[in-house]
Amino acid sequence: HERVESLSRADSLQQSIRQLTDSTTVRSRLEIEGKVPACGSELNSDLLRICQEATANALRHAHASEIVVRLACGNGKISLTVQDDGVGMDASAIDHPPHGHYGLLGMRERARRFGGNLYLSSQPGKGTEVKAVVPLRP
Repeated sequence: HERVESLSRADSLQQSIRQLTDSTTVRSRLEIEGKVPACGSELNSDLLRICQEATANALRHAHASEIVVRLACGNGKISLTVQDDGVGMDASAIDHPPHGHYGLLGMRERARRFGGNLYLSSQPGKGTEVKAVVPLRP
């Protein structure tokens, strides 16, 4: 039953990435690291929303040619990373988003609802990585 949970999460992530990138020239892939435990449907849907928002941002603003989504589990945490090879941005945007970039605040709120946080690392010309890390409740 647990295996089915993680497969359906991977499938829904894969499906949403594909829906967003299908009509573009951007390559995308999903990587799963570690054994993905079952977690509540609210966390599942928030992780999916974070993935969709970060992927949409990369498509809209980054002019990326590749987007890699990584779901990793270990040390009592689950992390979702969306990485692109686009134009990059000022990483301080997570605290002071430029006009029209409020998705970052929404993603951070979603992660914080579950006691987690959102991290943004980016440099102009070097791509962007958005990472949500959430503790898993025993």
